[in-house]
Amino acid sequence: SLLQELQIVWKYFKMVNFKERHSTDSVPVSYVKDQEGSLKRISAPPRHGQGVLGLVRQVLLPEGYPDSVSRDYLEYQTWDTMQAFASSISGSLATAAVLQGVGVGDSEATALAATFTWILKDGAGMIGRIVFAAYSGTSLDFDCKRWRMFADVLNDGVMMVELLAGVLPKQMVMPTLCMAGVGRSLVGVAGGATKAAVAQHQAKRQNMADLAAKDGSQETVVNLLALCVNLLLLPLVSSTPHLPFLLFLVLASLHIYSNYRAVSCLVMSTLNLARLNMVLDKFKETGMLGSVLEINQSETVMWPAGAGAVKVDLGISLQGLHREEVDRLEQVVDKEEPYLLVKRGKDVKLVITSLATPRDVYRGYIEGYLGAAHDAVAVVSRLDDAGWDLSTLALTTQGFVLQVEQ
Repeated sequence: SLLQELQIVWKYFKMVNFKERHSTDSVPVSYVKDQEGSLKRISAPPRHGQGVLGLVRQVLLPEGYPDSVSRDYLEYQTWDTMQAFASSISGSLATAAVLQGVGVGDSEATALAATFTWILKDGAGMIGRIVFAAYSGTSLDFDCKRWRMFADVLNDGVMMVELLAGVLPKQMVMPTLCMAGVGRSLVGVAGGATKAAVAQHQAKRQNMADLAAKDGSQETVVNLLALCVNLLLLPLVSSTPHLPFLLFLVLASLHIYSNYRAVSCLVMSTLNLARLNMVLDKFKETGMLGSVLEINQSETVMWPAGAGAVKVDLGISLQGLHREEVDRLEQVVDKEEPYLLVKRGKDVKLVITSLATPRDVYRGYIEGYLGAAHDAVAVVSRLDDAGWDLSTLALTTQGFVLQVEQ
């Protein structure tokens, strides 16, 4: 009867309902607690790791995807896969040209001369790697978008130089390959460092190692596919003059475009110098703070960010202070304040003490950039509300910190 059916439905809704989801599945499985206290499954579980899609998900995607990664992960990895495929094929064309340049296939060339050229190329690259790593420093973390584009554009430039090695006079091959070795070392440093910075941004469950491992698996699969294409492509293009170079131009264009789309889709909540100046400039003009998504979409990734309306030097040395500023410095130490703000015309300088947190440094920068007409504390609070991460200092300083004993 209708009454009995309603009683059955009522008993069902009175049962305690539980849901669980395996880290490799997207659909949860439902359980209910029956009258005897046991759990009964009321929905069919997906087959863990079975089938092509399950295997791809387990091998190539981080555990817990999509909840364990940032929202921009899928779009970024899609474009990153395309650029890796184009770069792998371009690299094969460049390698063939380099081998021709060092004498492979030339009856007059000796193995010793080719080895000597290769060693000098690698040695120049090692020196370039050390110098560049010392010069770039923490900006590889803060400006990873621009450094990633720098690495990929330079990589294509290096491969173009290597393509010319096969047609250059013999006396020009060695300096050309040494120059290419230096460029490739810069690509290695900038590319590797920025890849780690992006992985740190995308890892949302302290799973950076898993994310990096799966990224390596994705890259390996792409390289295997590109290897198969290279085996078919190289015999066809190597015998035709100028065809490898024309093919390289097409692949390089695809490579740069894919990288541009990849880094442009990243939405980072840290405030580096470029994003902070954009936020503050908009606040000056409209009284509104840009959202994380809006500012990231407006951020330039091809060219270095221009200077802001006000130049603020962070972490200056005490040697640069004037006599009247030393008196204010004593007050800062006595009151245990986090920074000393020094204004000299249009330029602003900030002495950072050992008591300052990243949030304090941001407050000092905002106070110097906006001036006394705006409440820096209120702006910092609004930045928090807008979703910006102020717990990590993404601004480059001169490195000096005033030691204050408590």
